[in-house]
Amino acid sequence: MAKFGKSIIGDDIAVEVTVSPQYVPAPAPVVEAVVPPPPPVTPAPAPAAAVPAPPPPEFNFSVAEPSAEPKKEEGWVKSMWRPAMGWLYMLICLMDFVVFPAIAMFLPVMLKGIGITMQYAAWQSLTLSNGGLIHMAFGAILGVAAYGRTQEKVASKQ
Repeated sequence: MAKFGKSIIGDDIAVEVTVSPQYVPAPAPVVEAVVPPPPPVTPAPAPAAAVPAPPPPEFNFSVAEPSAEPKKEEGWVKSMWRPAMGWLYMLICLMDFVVFPAIAMFLPVMLKGIGITMQYAAWQSLTLSNGGLIHMAFGAILGVAAYGRTQEKVASKQ
C-alpha cells in the first residue's frame, strides 16, 4: 500500500483508495525593487557674517477711512435684473395677447385638415383675470426700477 492510501474491503470487492498530497504551488519569484541611491548631502555654507533679524512688524488696529478706490463691478444678476424684468413682462404680454389667441383661432382649422373636428373657443386672457393685477404689479416694479436706475446714473455723474 501507498503511504497515503488505505484499503477498503467490502463484501466481495476490495478497493484501494489512494489520497495524494495537497498541491502546493511553487513560491512566487522574489522581485527586488530598484531604489535609486539618495542624493549626496552637501553641508550648507556657513554664513559669512551674522545678519541681524528684521524687526517684527507693527500692527495698526485703527479703523480705516473709506478711500477713493474704484468700485468693484457689479455682478451680472445685480446689473441685469431690470432688463430681465422688462423682457419677462414683454414675453408675458406677447404670449397672452398675440401667440395664444392665434393658436386658439387657428388650431381648429389646422386640426380639421387632418380629420379632427374641434369646436372654436375664444381665447380668454390669463393676465386680465383677477382685474389685471399682474400688469399693475409689473408696471410698479418696472417704474420704480427705472426711476431708481435714473437716480443711480445721475448720482454717478456728479
